[in-house]
Amino acid sequence: MVQRKVREFIATPRANDDACWLWPGAAGRDGYGSAAATVNGVRRRGMVHRLVYVLTTAPVPAEMVLDHLCRNRACCRPSHLEPVTQHENVQRSNPVQKAHCIRGHLYTPETLIPSNLAAGRRACRVCSRERAAARRAQRRVAA
Repeated sequence: MVQRKVREFIATPRANDDACWLWPGAAGRDGYGSAAATVNGVRRRGMVHRLVYVLTTAPVPAEMVLDHLCRNRACCRPSHLEPVTQHENVQRSNPVQKAHCIRGHLYTPETLIPSNLAAGRRACRVCSRERAAARRAQRRVAA
C-alpha cells in the first residue's frame, strides 16, 4: 500500500525541475518523512527519502547514509540525496555553517543567545521567546 503511494508520489509531474520533492504524508519529530513498507515480507517503518532513493536510483550501501544536499529533511528528490558515510554527513551538517535555525529564523548577532555561543552551541532567541510565550499562555489557561 505505502509503496504504491510512494510510486505515485515519484510519478507525480512537477513544474520546477530543481525544486525539492516534499513528502506530503507523515513526518517524524525530526522532520524526515516516514512510512511503513513491506520489505522481504516484513512490515517495517522507515524514512521515505531512503525508499524513494532505492526505488529510483540504487540501493544505499550498508555503511552509508543519505545526505540531503538541499538541507531539507522533508525532501525526497533523488538528485538532492547523496550516499555518504555517517562521519561525512555529520561534518556537512556542522551548525556553524547553518544560516537559519530549525524553524527558519535567520541567525544574526541579534537573534543568537550569547550564553549558548560561549558553550559552543547556537540557540535562536526568536524560538526561545516563542516557547516562553506559549508556556505563559498555557499557564494562563490552566489557572
